[in-house]
Amino acid sequence: MGWGSGNLGGAGGGLNFKVVQYATTPTGTAAENTIGVVTDTAITSWVMQAEQPTGTAGLVWIEVAAESDVAFFADRKQQVKLYPLSVSQYVGDAWGKRAAWVYQSGAWVQFSKELFMLFDNGDQCTSITGGWGTGGYYTAHTETITNVISLSAGPQGGVASRSTASTKEAIDLTNITTLNCKLDGLTGGRFYLFLSDGYAPSANGVGETYAQTTTARTVSLDVSSVDGAKYVCVQVFTVSNGAGAYQATVSEIWGVEK
Repeated sequence: MGWGSGNLGGAGGGLNFKVVQYATTPTGTAAENTIGVVTDTAITSWVMQAEQPTGTAGLVWIEVAAESDVAFFADRKQQVKLYPLSVSQYVGDAWGKRAAWVYQSGAWVQFSKELFMLFDNGDQCTSITGGWGTGGYYTAHTETITNVISLSAGPQGGVASRSTASTKEAIDLTNITTLNCKLDGLTGGRFYLFLSDGYAPSANGVGETYAQTTTARTVSLDVSSVDGAKYVCVQVFTVSNGAGAYQATVSEIWGVEK
């Protein structure tokens, strides 16, 4: 069942919570189960449901799931329990995550964090990244950027290859706790999400700060201890005795703010 600003009656004779816009992190007291959404865009309406709704300007979507650390009863008769997971707002023809808290037992508890997008299904987020550049090590590699970042590396003459994409500008990671990458496909080899001190997509290596995987999944890199600006890179690597070219496709790269 979906709840929204347009159905304040509901099955329980009235909602047991409200959604309030804040300019900064909520402080002070509030009614129990008040959801505070930090945004500088006016909240025109809101909906609380599992599925992403059709976006309209200013709409806030409170995503719910099967579990949540801030679960509460939506109605005053306590017939329907909701499990808030995250908050997004529709601004400029796109959904964007928003930081959000819920007031429970005398304290504000954060359950949603704003995402710091670096690549979003073809959007290179150039105002932050400067765009994305590509390159590789040795000769058996190809790279393309369309709605996804596509990387391919294969052995040639017994030498391992690397195929890499990198932000063209260094990103200030001081206020970022994790970097995440949605790796949609990986046919083999090793995939890395890593940081670099300089723009060098053709370099042989990934440096000291990296996350590695051999399967397609969401890859996360802890950058909470990083202070300052780094280049963010993704790479597929094949060993010298590999059987053929290995491909990786990436659709999203983002950071989570502290």
